Amino acid sequence: MGYVALLFLSALGVSAVAGYFSIVGLMAIFPAAAMSILAMGIVLEIAKLVTASWLYQNWNSANLLMKAYFVPAVAILSIITSMGIFGFLSKAHIDQGVESGDATAKIERLDKAIQSNQREVERAQRTLDSFDETLDRYTSLGFVTRGLDARKEQKEEREAMRDIINKAEAENDELFDQRSELSAEVRAFEVEVGPIKYIADLIYEDGRANLEEAVRAVIIMLVLVFDPLAILLVVAANMQLNTATGKRI
Repeated sequence: MGYVALLFLSALGVSAVAGYFSIVGLMAIFPAAAMSILAMGIVLEIAKLVTASWLYQNWNSANLLMKAYFVPAVAILSIITSMGIFGFLSKAHIDQGVESGDATAKIERLDKAIQSNQREVERAQRTLDSFDETLDRYTSLGFVTRGLDARKEQKEEREAMRDIINKAEAENDELFDQRSELSAEVRAFEVEVGPIKYIADLIYEDGRANLEEAVRAVIIMLVLVFDPLAILLVVAANMQLNTATGKRI
């Protein structure tokens, strides 16, 4: 009897987790009726297992009409549960990808801002370099006084160019700090999806390009073994119970 209890507990455990995933997934599909979906999902999950158990125990005595309804009902409920599980796992992956995508988009915007500031720095520096070249020519030609006068005339513009450089570099320092934080988020996401990348590389020639297909394949495999396993465990527990009690159907 202990093995029978273990089978029933396993069936209930798998069914409970599958039901949770399914209900949360269906609530995401129908967010306007979340509480109604919650109530409906719980009742249908329990009814599905009870129906599967009853069908097995009363297969010979049940009339054809009941079999004709109960068997498709259990199959349809299993499909609905599987759809909910697929929705739940897909949403989890999409939400993770959205966060990474947002961070990547922000990094691209920061890169553009950094490049724009860098161009301002380069333009201002070229202006300062041209001033220095003018002064160097005066000095090389021996016009020291004229060079000193030119430096005085350039003073305000030199200060303006230095202000531009200092401001742009200060902004870039802040932008680089922000970029570093976002890059850390993207790297963390890449670490999280690392295992699925290896699966994609194993299945497809270009694993990176087929990452979404690999994720979908893994989700489908989980769906195929989740709810059907719960139903079959219930049937197996009933079989084992009948064997232990000597009951024949």
